[in-house]
Formats: sequence, structure tokens, C-alpha cells
Amino acid sequence: MLALPLSYRAELQLLVPPGYQARDHPLLPASGGALWGETFVAAWKEPDEGPKSPADSAATLALWLASRDGYPTVGAPARTEMASWVECQQDLDGRFLRVAAFELLYPDGMHRYFAVGVWPLATGYWLKAMHHGASERSRREAREALRSARLRNVL
Repeated sequence: MLALPLSYRAELQLLVPPGYQARDHPLLPASGGALWGETFVAAWKEPDEGPKSPADSAATLALWLASRDGYPTVGAPARTEMASWVECQQDLDGRFLRVAAFELLYPDGMHRYFAVGVWPLATGYWLKAMHHGASERSRREAREALRSARLRNVL
């Protein structure tokens, strides 16, 4: 389990997919911070195994705090098609984590797999998660990581 401090009163614990390594957010300094009104919490990436094509790029999982409800959004080129969509919710410690898993088919034939989640923490605060990868296996691992999440209060 990896404990992530969310505030002085709570910690989130979750099982990170096997082999994933902690990484900094690509748009924030290593010390963390806020971007677009959301606060970066943590990110992980599959180990880099050398040069890859965009279709085989390493999977990533990121978490952040937000002041608005709703799934994270994904940008995609015109003519991108949604090949699949599955949505569920799970009661985690009295709060419902909503998770959606979907596959996008890009115009060049590349497939990308996503899992996004949103979890209410307190009034006006949500934890959001996004995973993207080139395989269904990585998406399953991300869903399992989100399902393992537990929030605990600390004094």
C-alpha cells in the first residue's frame, strides 16, 4: 500500500499497478502544486523499456484534487471513435467512487485504453484519477488500483 497525504486529516491508500514507478507531473515542478485550479497529488508510469512507438507508449496513472465533480476529460483528434465504454460505481468507505473505462480508436488506427475515476472526499473536493495505456491489461490494472483505494482519517 502507498499512503498519499491529501490533507492534515486524511490519507488515501491504494495499490499501484505492478512495476509502476512514481513520476512527477509533466506540467508541474517536482515539488508539486496546482494547475488549472486542481492540485496534483501523485503519478506513476510503467517502466520505460527503451524507444516505443506512440501505440506502445508506457501506461500512466495520475491522481489530483479538484473543486468540481465530473470525470476527467481526454483530448483526441477529429474522427476519433469511441470503441467501448463501461461505467460502474463502488462504495469505498461510505463514498461512491465512479469509474469509467473506455477505448478510443484514433484515425491512424492506434487504440488507446483509458480508465477515469472521480471520488467525493468532502464538500467541494473530489479526487480524480486518469489512466491511459496501450493495452487492455494496463487498463485492468488501473481499475484494480482504483478499486483498492481506501481513505482514512488521521489525527
